[in-house]
Order: sequence, then C-alpha cells, then structure tokens
Amino acid sequence: MDLKQAKKQFNDILASIDPAQEHNFMEFVHSHFHEHDEEEETEEMKAKDELLNLIVHELRQAVPVTAEAPNEKIIFPDNEDFKGYSKTNTVHVDGFLYGGEEDLDDLCDQGKLSRNYCTDCGSSRTEPYNFISHSATIPQLRFIFSHLVLGDLKGKTVVDVGSRLGSVLYMGHLFSNASKLIGIEMNDFFITLQIQMVTKKFKMADRIRIIRDDVKNQKEILQSADVVIMNNVFDFFVPESDMESLWKFVSTALKPGCRLVTLPSLERSLENAKVKNINLKKWVKEIPLQYPESENSEADEDCREVHLYQVL
Repeated sequence: MDLKQAKKQFNDILASIDPAQEHNFMEFVHSHFHEHDEEEETEEMKAKDELLNLIVHELRQAVPVTAEAPNEKIIFPDNEDFKGYSKTNTVHVDGFLYGGEEDLDDLCDQGKLSRNYCTDCGSSRTEPYNFISHSATIPQLRFIFSHLVLGDLKGKTVVDVGSRLGSVLYMGHLFSNASKLIGIEMNDFFITLQIQMVTKKFKMADRIRIIRDDVKNQKEILQSADVVIMNNVFDFFVPESDMESLWKFVSTALKPGCRLVTLPSLERSLENAKVKNINLKKWVKEIPLQYPESENSEADEDCREVHLYQVL
C-alpha cells in the first residue's frame, strides 16, 4: 500500500467513526504514531516550564495579589453559583498566578492575604472569605492545549474573549502550535500589560495579536476563529440586562465547525446569565472529553470545569 492509498483508508475510517468517539480515536492515533524521543521531549518541556515560571513571576510583580486593574468595576452576579457573594466577603485571587491551596497558604503566611473577614468590626466574629478567579488555572490551560482537548492546531486561529492578563495567549504560545493567538480585551491596564509581556519581555509577537475593543465590535475576528476560548468571561463584568444580547451576538458570530472551549459549561453559563432565547441543541454539540486522573485531585477537579463544543 502506498502513501496515497494509506491516506484514503485513514480518511475513510475517520468518516465512519461515531462523532462521539472521534476524540478517543485521535488519542489512540496520537499515542501510537506521534511518539517523540522521551529524553528530547522532557528537555523541551522543562525549558517551556521554566519560561512559564518566569512569565508567572513577571506578572506577580506587575499586578496586586488580587490581579484586578485600577478602578476596575466588578458586578457581582445574582445567581446560585455566587449567591451571597459581595465586595465585603469576596476576594479575587488569580488562578493563573496562584493556582492552589498551597499558594493561598503562602500568601496568608506572608501577610498578603487573609482567609477570614470580620463581620462586626472590632469583634471576634469572623467568617471565611469567598475566593474567586477571573483566569483559568495552569492545569486547566495545559489540559485545554493538550491532545485531549484541542490537539493539533497547525494553521488554526485561536481567539480568547476577555484575555485579561494574557494567560491563554502565553500558554497557547508555549504549549500549542496554533498559527494565530488573538486576545480581545477592553481594559487599558490589561492591554498595556499584555503588550509589554508579548512584545518586550518574552518576544511572542510572532503568533500573538492583542486587540483592545469590545468583543461586539469584533465580529469578523470571531468569524475567522477556528477555536474560541471563554473563561467565565461575562460574569462579574456585564450587567444582567446585557447578557441576553451579548450571548446572542456570540452565538450568531461563530462559524460552523468552530470549536468553543468554555469554563464552566455553556449550559451553566447561560442559566446563570438568565439567557432563555438561545437553543443550545441547534447552536452547538458538546464533544465528550477524557478528563485527567492524577495524584493532584485539586487540579483534576479544576479540569472538569473545561467543556468543549463544536458549532453546528
């Protein structure tokens, strides 16, 4: 059998596979036919991890522990996931910069953070803070850019809606072969920070583009995307009265075949936003994922927040 015949048979097999099993099949192909020399892969990954650590260190120096921009307006959602959350009892700790309980413990030990707040100033009555993050964690982003979720992105355009610190862009540059990584962000503080990181400090401008704008003005960019990533993107930033129109815009802008990665699920996001006029079954189909199972149960649980869809 020559190469042309082999390619034809492989494509015939792909066409005959149940779409729900397609990811599992591609994982099988990956594990059997795309193995690299273990030693070289380890050294390459070590170098990428070291660069990632430098990026995180640089960002920690550039932003406060809360990783919120000066004068950033936070709107606390009125839904079950964040019931009772308020400015008084809630602290933002960025999941990309401080990814787990150990990091929180270190911040508390250093006096930069407290786990509790006083409910009655001057008394001993305290309650635990609610901790939230506006960024995906490093384990979540590793998972997203692995063969278990997005896989080979050669020639593909990835768009991050609400790119904030730029974590999706940096991780995509380090751990994927995506041809273009585009971040859309409205906040000038975060835009300036991303530009410094991408163009001056880590020289990633070869594949990363940063757009300072409202996503509603960037329909052409969304239409050009092969992958769109949305991490809890509208909660805490968009008034409930605007949610319906914003989600409607997104649902009509993405082209058929585009893959949509969301944290949390679209079902939960739309329910929390009280959006009722989008028929998910007609818009997308969810692609089942094989979630990691490792010794790090906290990271594994975080990865279960990742959901993958394909636009119909």
